[in-house]
Amino acid sequence: SCAEWSQPLYERKNKPMAPDDLEQTHASSVDLRLSKIKDDGKEVNKLLKDTMDHIKPNKKSVEWLAYQDYINSVIIEGITKAIETSLHHLANQISFEYNKHNDLPPMFDVKVDLMDAEVAFDPPISSSARENGIKDIIFRIVENFVYIASLIPRLDQNQGDYLAEVKDQFSILFALSLVSKNMKQMENETENFIKKFDEFSFLWKEDIEVSFQAFLDTGEEPVYKKPVEDGEDGEMEDDESYLWMAEKILNGITVKKPSLDKFDDKITYLTSIKAKIQDMVTSTTKGWLKINLQPLKTILGDIITSWINRYTDFLLKNTVTEIENIISFTDGVGSGIKKVPKSAESQADKDLLMKVMTHLRDVKMIKDHTLNEINPMKETVQLLKKHGVQHEEDLLLKIENSKTSLIEVSEKALGSVKEEILPLQTKEGANIKRQLEKFSVRVIEFRNEFLQKCPYLTKEVSDKIIDDAYELVSNFYSKTVELENEAKNYNNLETLFELQKSGYTQLKDCKNELRSLKYMWDLIQLVHFQFNAWKLTLWDKIDTDSLLAQIKELQKKQVNPVNPANKEIKAWGAFTSLNERVKNMSTILPLISDLHSKTMMKRHWKKLMAITGKNIQFDSPKFCLEDLIQLELYRYSDEVNELVDSANKEARIETNLNKIKATWEGQILNFTEYKGCYIIGALDETIEFVDDHSMQLMGMMSQKDVEEFKETVLEWQRKLKTVDTVLGIWIKVQKNWQRLETIFLASEDIKAQLPEDTKRFQKVDTEWRELMIEAAEEPGVITACNFEGREELLFELFSEIELCEKSLNEYLEQKKKIFSRFYFVSNQALLDILSNGNNPEIVNGYLGDCFSGMKSVDFVETEARPYRVCQGMISKENEYVSFGDHFEFVGAVENYLCDLETKVMKVLRNIVEAAKTTADNWEIDKKRHYWLEDYCAQIALLATQIMWTEEVGRAFEELSGGGESAMKEYLAQIKTRIGFLIERVREDLTMDLRIKVITIITIDVHERDVVASFVERKIEDDQSFAWQSQLKFKWEQRSEDLKHCYADICDYKTKYSYEYVGNCGRLVITPLTDRCYITLTQALNLTMGGAPAGPAGTGKTETVKDLARALGLPVVVFNCSDQMNYESMAQIFLGLSQSGSWGCFDEFNRISIEVLSVVSTQVKTVLDALKQ
Repeated sequence: SCAEWSQPLYERKNKPMAPDDLEQTHASSVDLRLSKIKDDGKEVNKLLKDTMDHIKPNKKSVEWLAYQDYINSVIIEGITKAIETSLHHLANQISFEYNKHNDLPPMFDVKVDLMDAEVAFDPPISSSARENGIKDIIFRIVENFVYIASLIPRLDQNQGDYLAEVKDQFSILFALSLVSKNMKQMENETENFIKKFDEFSFLWKEDIEVSFQAFLDTGEEPVYKKPVEDGEDGEMEDDESYLWMAEKILNGITVKKPSLDKFDDKITYLTSIKAKIQDMVTSTTKGWLKINLQPLKTILGDIITSWINRYTDFLLKNTVTEIENIISFTDGVGSGIKKVPKSAESQADKDLLMKVMTHLRDVKMIKDHTLNEINPMKETVQLLKKHGVQHEEDLLLKIENSKTSLIEVSEKALGSVKEEILPLQTKEGANIKRQLEKFSVRVIEFRNEFLQKCPYLTKEVSDKIIDDAYELVSNFYSKTVELENEAKNYNNLETLFELQKSGYTQLKDCKNELRSLKYMWDLIQLVHFQFNAWKLTLWDKIDTDSLLAQIKELQKKQVNPVNPANKEIKAWGAFTSLNERVKNMSTILPLISDLHSKTMMKRHWKKLMAITGKNIQFDSPKFCLEDLIQLELYRYSDEVNELVDSANKEARIETNLNKIKATWEGQILNFTEYKGCYIIGALDETIEFVDDHSMQLMGMMSQKDVEEFKETVLEWQRKLKTVDTVLGIWIKVQKNWQRLETIFLASEDIKAQLPEDTKRFQKVDTEWRELMIEAAEEPGVITACNFEGREELLFELFSEIELCEKSLNEYLEQKKKIFSRFYFVSNQALLDILSNGNNPEIVNGYLGDCFSGMKSVDFVETEARPYRVCQGMISKENEYVSFGDHFEFVGAVENYLCDLETKVMKVLRNIVEAAKTTADNWEIDKKRHYWLEDYCAQIALLATQIMWTEEVGRAFEELSGGGESAMKEYLAQIKTRIGFLIERVREDLTMDLRIKVITIITIDVHERDVVASFVERKIEDDQSFAWQSQLKFKWEQRSEDLKHCYADICDYKTKYSYEYVGNCGRLVITPLTDRCYITLTQALNLTMGGAPAGPAGTGKTETVKDLARALGLPVVVFNCSDQMNYESMAQIFLGLSQSGSWGCFDEFNRISIEVLSVVSTQVKTVLDALKQ
């Protein structure tokens, strides 16, 4: 069964079919196939059920489930194969390449037609809303294929069909993509096929009549001009004879049209389009589609024919109408000149004479221009024949006959008829001349009256004056029209009797000036009406922007009068007066807009009245625009602008003052509780407001418009100045009180040492607390700072506190002089030390502030507290150094700290002596890498450096004694010792021991490099600079009773100072470090200071500290800033001088230049003292 399913479901016919027919044919054939597949599915289900009934398996057993899965897979494979085969077959049927290769006939028969104003396929190729497109049909066929999966019930435990499994099969998805791809190719091909007809798109996109009218609009109306008799050079006027001909012959004809050549081009183009349409094939094949083009060809042929007919019909109608007009005219003239009067005595004879003369005039006026129309008409007829347009009559013959008739009638009328009536014409002409002379006199008199009475110069304006002006203009217009009509009749008579034609320029001038007068008085009335309407506008309703916009429109009309040819209008008095009124109003309105400012107060309106010298009720509810117009503000525009500007500035000043007032009403002092009292919180915002508002007030005082608020500004300046002063001193007092309160009130030692100052401070403390409680009740900044007597009280408290502080500083200075390291301790820490001097345990916590390497001492625990006896010291790295005996803290704190300092130095000196003694036996008793555990890091390193100095010295001696390999042997020994240390570092060591070993390795590496350079450079003399420039340590007795460690570098020699530095490590010594060491020690040798320079982070400070540690010297590092003054620097120099410490000043240039000038003197004083 599965093999039968694989036969393609779609069967292609041997001829193209209409889409609906093809779909019906496919449906009938596929239904049979699908019914067969459905029956096969039922058969499979029946066989599986029979099998299950026969063997009766456990439905949940693994074997039965596996069997079901197998059968399922076979069914799914069969369904997939069936669908896949049909899809591939269909994909081939709609493939361009497959159809071409197999030379197959088309599948579908489709039409191309013009539908909804576009060329399209019927039915469409793509999907459509009606679902009747070719694509819709193809995919409905595809749905038939996929429907197979829903025909066979599932064979496993699940319900339903196999549709879900089949839809996810890759082979089916791939086949579907082939169908879509081939369908898309057909859509693209047919879309490109339709684009071939775009060149005809104007036929259905453009309206014929609109397009034809646009074509006509490209032409120009014929214009015939002739020079004006007695006119200026170059002055032209319309040719009256042509106008006469146009009225008679061109009546009913469109004269504005393009040239005949353009008509020919257009018709030729449309004819070529028609030929292309006729040449279109009626049927073609595109892949698997047969395309029927006959519907499109038929409708496009009809449309293009209607386009051609529109152009040819126009030419034919114009020509036929013009021929008929000529024939009608010649017939009328011919019949009109048959009867000629014999005399002009009776009225009937006169009327007949006038009729005959009229025909003669018409012939004379029309003949030449009409004959000029003959050839264009013939050319038009020839053009129509060229394009296949025929008329039932022979138009060329008809044109020729009308021409002959016109010539014959003209010759008769202007020949025998004219000769026959000449005597009567001459006699009647004399009468006409007398009438013309009388009429000319009337025209001149009318012109004079016109100039005298017309309202040219009226400057005053009122409703009556405007009405009178309009009445005059209207009356004169009526008279002018009457006279023009008479003039026209007389001109006709002049033409009939061949008299010289009169121009009557006076009437033309009157007509033009009446038009200008009407326009001018329209403007005057408009302005008068507008201004009168505006005058009643109440003050608060005036919209100056709208009024100014209307004024601009009026000014545009004035600048562009309706008759620019009449240039005199701008010089007329009424027009000049109008300009003046509008100009004044355009000046007044901006001023009124400015006066509308909310900043205009009564005082400003009074100043305005003083400026103009006129009074107005500006505060009246009926105050309106008319009142302001009466002020004639246009005369005082500068003064008004200055007044309004002043009002605005005053308003800004007032606004800023109100803001300042509102700000300070909300500014309060924030009080917080502090030891039973109050203190003022942060004042950053308040101080910022003081500075900002003070600057604003200063700016206000510099303005000339401050006069109205001068007293208020001065009052606020005084208040803010007081606030600034009071807050400044208040904060100073508060800071000093907070700092000294614990000292004078909590320290019994200070009370005992400074009894008078303690009493003084107690009085200050009482007054301060009362002040703060009182201030907290009214915390407003302005109120608190301007409280009567508060400023004086604060200054008095500040003076008293300064006295207390001065006494305290003098007391502390005494202590510092005894123990100079106190100079480097903050006053608060120092006071804590002094106040707890009889408790060494508390003082022990401050030892790290006094000694750079020591953190604390190790007390011997006793029953009595506090402990007073110690047995060793602990570094900041927690290294322990035993004193060997006990040290007791007795006496004043400054004294026993001095004793402790001395004790530490003695202990370190003794340890160095012991370490040197044992180091001499490194190779015998204990190797160095174990020996170093017996001593603190500082001494172990120092003893190592002493030994290195001695051993290098011995190597030099051996070299001078002939031992050529002495230095190389010593280099090898150094390397061996470093190797032992490296092995120890790799062991599990305590952090303290590891740092110690690493420190010694660091210095050992430098020593190795120095010795290696001696070997490499073959240096054999211990006086060479290479050896003298190294920092060398020696254990010897020089001027003292005991041996000491001495440090030498070049010619600088110094005693080791035994300052305990702890286990802090050492820097790697580089060639740059060596140079720094030499430079700094030489500076010391010359009693000078050093100033290492270089970028940030390169080790300048650390190098100085490292050299100090190497020499056992205390070094104090200061981070300088612009807050340092000469007094603080003096304290530092006092401490350095008395303690013998080095001072390292980081960022020295940050100190302000004024302080540096004093510091330079302080430094010089210290150096001078050292030199002496």
